Amino acid sequence: MLLTLEDIQARMDKKVDAMELGIRRLRLMTGGLADHEISALEKQAGHRLSNDYEALIRRYDFTDLSIGPVDFSFTRVFPYEISGFATDPQLPEGMLLIAGSDPHDFAIDVTTGEIRLLDSELRQIRYVVARSFELFVRGVATVMLMREGTERPALAASVAFAVGAQSVEFWEWLAG
Repeated sequence: MLLTLEDIQARMDKKVDAMELGIRRLRLMTGGLADHEISALEKQAGHRLSNDYEALIRRYDFTDLSIGPVDFSFTRVFPYEISGFATDPQLPEGMLLIAGSDPHDFAIDVTTGEIRLLDSELRQIRYVVARSFELFVRGVATVMLMREGTERPALAASVAFAVGAQSVEFWEWLAG
């Protein structure tokens, strides 16, 4: 049910091209982080990144990417703003902030690779929204690219199941 990364990239490009806008932040572009940037992020965070997360940030440029209301880089200096949260005393050990939207933030558990929903104000971990970073990206993009003309509750439930979410709540919110 989830779109592949390649299909997401093609559909996002097509949407941007149709609008005749060269808006970089609306495209899933190749050209991620180099080895030295990954090493610096891991050193600053004090944790080895999960294989899934590392593979995607090496492959794709999340520097200035938004998929619907989900921003993958808050300050546009990815990934260094993420690692600043690694020492945030309100986030548990091994959790890194990876994305945000109003009113949600998302953190990766670097040991399991799971993506968890955070309470933005209290910085409390709520529940798993996806089993991995790739599934999270694919789930968000699938909802945003397929929600028009689709029964949204069914789409949300299908995506929540496909990504291994513990709750459908976030996916229903995203589907609108």
